[in-house]
Amino acid sequence: MVSLNLNNGSVAFTGLEGTVVLLDSEKPLENKSRVSMHRLADQKHPIISDILLKLIQRQQEEEADLAVPFGLLDALLTVRLIRSSKPVRVLEYGSGQGELSAHLAELLGTFHEESMLVCAHDTIELEWMERISHVEHLPKLSFLAGDFGALGLQSNSFHMVVLNGRTDFQNPYEVVADALRLVRKDGVIFCYTNDCPLLESVFKLFFELREEFVLQPSQKILLADVENVCWQAVEPPHIDVNETGKLVKKSIRSGRKAALSAMEVLKSNVDAVARMGEADKKIQLLEQKEKLLEYITRS
Repeated sequence: MVSLNLNNGSVAFTGLEGTVVLLDSEKPLENKSRVSMHRLADQKHPIISDILLKLIQRQQEEEADLAVPFGLLDALLTVRLIRSSKPVRVLEYGSGQGELSAHLAELLGTFHEESMLVCAHDTIELEWMERISHVEHLPKLSFLAGDFGALGLQSNSFHMVVLNGRTDFQNPYEVVADALRLVRKDGVIFCYTNDCPLLESVFKLFFELREEFVLQPSQKILLADVENVCWQAVEPPHIDVNETGKLVKKSIRSGRKAALSAMEVLKSNVDAVARMGEADKKIQLLEQKEKLLEYITRS
């Protein structure tokens, strides 16, 4: 049976593949954050294990089945947060109704109020707003409603990205590729899979070197340092807007059949630059697409 054990400041996870210590109270020098790992005499403010336990208990009251998965994510995130006293930027990819968002916000706000959490989903849910309103220690917080696979955020701007597998990603490949574009080169990506084998398979395609924590055969938490990515699997195509423009002009001179073929190329290029978050190129390509569409409808 899987479990998360908090004892004397240490945190251990027991999964289907054994027990692993995530946080070791015997190694306090690893903690460079503002939150203590040990309780000192007459200390009133909470230590790290107190914070994690509180989040787990809150989740048990709300939805017990998520207590261990989210508690494990909390602990794994904490392992990264204790490495520095500086604020961090975190993106939750697929925030849904905010079950995980509340955990991430509480942790980030507790460790450093200047940290930033961006929660991204295709629509904003009222439940998300309700859960966030109950977070005691909020970091800087932002919500983004955008297209999965093409959020349009600035590249290399997040220390950590959390892929929330409770969201039904229609194209996991585009989502992981977009996450890689957004995270810093020294960053880390967490992937929570929840009955979504395709997301798991895609993540493993990108990262041969990774950590895996098995909760159930269909429910895992994977994480990988970005430096370990298999870049050949995700190298983005180079889209030359000028060359595409020349193709459009040539196809118009050549007739309707050539224009229809050029339209397929344009559609593919628009999708590609959208996935890479290259907004300027996307606008230029859409303008070319409109010209070509106008010719096709007239001919």
